[in-house]
Amino acid sequence: MSGLDNFDTLLDSSIFGVYIHQTDDGVIVFANERIAQILDYDSSDELIGKTIFDLHSEDEQKRIVKDNLRKRQKGEIDKVEVADYRLLSKNNHLVPVSVFVYTTVYKEKFSGLVIILDRSKEESYKKLFLALSQINQLIVKVDNEDEVFSQIVKILVTEVGYYSSIVGHVDEDDLFVKDYIYIQECRFDDRVKFTLSVNMDMKKVKVPGMTIQPLVENAFI
Repeated sequence: MSGLDNFDTLLDSSIFGVYIHQTDDGVIVFANERIAQILDYDSSDELIGKTIFDLHSEDEQKRIVKDNLRKRQKGEIDKVEVADYRLLSKNNHLVPVSVFVYTTVYKEKFSGLVIILDRSKEESYKKLFLALSQINQLIVKVDNEDEVFSQIVKILVTEVGYYSSIVGHVDEDDLFVKDYIYIQECRFDDRVKFTLSVNMDMKKVKVPGMTIQPLVENAFI
C-alpha cells in the first residue's frame, strides 16, 4: 500500500478501529475515533504519540511486535493477520480483537496500517451461552429454590461479568423493560408497537434481575 488517498472510508469507519504507526520507533501518528472507543480512550488524540508497545501487556507480545517492526522496515513483511488477539485498553483491560496489519507509506515513511475489529460482543455471547447452560443444569439438578437463585446470581456476576445481580419479582422488572421499549419506540417511530401483558400469577414469580430485558432486546436484533 503506497498511499492513503483511497482509504478515507476505512479511516473514518465506525466499525473498524484504525491506527497508523511508524516502523522505526512504533509511534502512533494517526488514529480514528473507533479505535479510541474500542480501547476506552476519550478521543483519538490521546493515542497520538503513544507507541504500539503501550497497547500490549505481555513481554512476548512486545518482542514479536518489535521483530515485526524491524522486518517491516527492511521490507521483509507486508502483512500480519491475527484472528484472536488481545490489546491493552486505557483502563488496563485486555480487549479481544482481530488484528490486520499492512505495510503502507505515510508522510514519506514506511508505516504500519493497523485495522482492528472489536470482538468483545462475541466474547460476551460466548460467556452468556455458557452461563445459560450452567443455569439450565442448576434448574434441573437443584431442588432448593433459594440455592438455585443464589447460584444463578453468582454465575451472572462471575461468568457473564455483571457488577451485581439481585432477585426480584416480575412486576419489579417490568420498569426496566418499559424504559427500554420507550427508547426503541422513539428510535423506530411507528414501526414498533409494544403491548405489555403479565399474568397475575407470574407477578409472584421471582427472577434474577436483568434477565427479562435481554429477551426483549433480542426481538430488536
